[in-house]
Amino acid sequence: MTAPPDPAGAPDALLSASSVAGLLASAGVSAVSTQERELREVGERAGRAIAAGSAVYAFGAGHAQAFAMELCSRAGGLPGFVSMSLEDLRPERRDFCWSLRDSEPERSARAGIDLLAHHGVGPGDVVLIASQSGRNGAAVEMARQCRRQSVYVAGVTCLAHSARAGASPEPA
Repeated sequence: MTAPPDPAGAPDALLSASSVAGLLASAGVSAVSTQERELREVGERAGRAIAAGSAVYAFGAGHAQAFAMELCSRAGGLPGFVSMSLEDLRPERRDFCWSLRDSEPERSARAGIDLLAHHGVGPGDVVLIASQSGRNGAAVEMARQCRRQSVYVAGVTCLAHSARAGASPEPA
């Protein structure tokens, strides 16, 4: 039996568990401290929408789909929150892992508009869109369509990455 590698001899590129935990905590604290006003506004808008009988829709494609799933798609999810997935537009369901492997739907600007229509999103509702880069066509066009329809929309993204992502795709 071979002994595990000695962590003391590990290259500097490898991070310890406490280093990773520190990085994650720092990122979370930074996001909350730099975006507190915006986060409060989104929370207030969502609360007012639910109180008025409207819904809060959450969307993310690929791995950002976990954001929408955490808010609404399980026991203990928040009442009044509805998860939107690009899989909702497929005529036949497929295993969850396939939606993570197939990035084509999230690049389609048309898919963002179609998903809003599929769920009947309209004025009074709130839409939360998670996108790591803030660049894929479905998320970008979904946000644009929300604005055109006077639907309050908020994006959850990595500010540093989306600033480097470049121009978004052309609208549908």
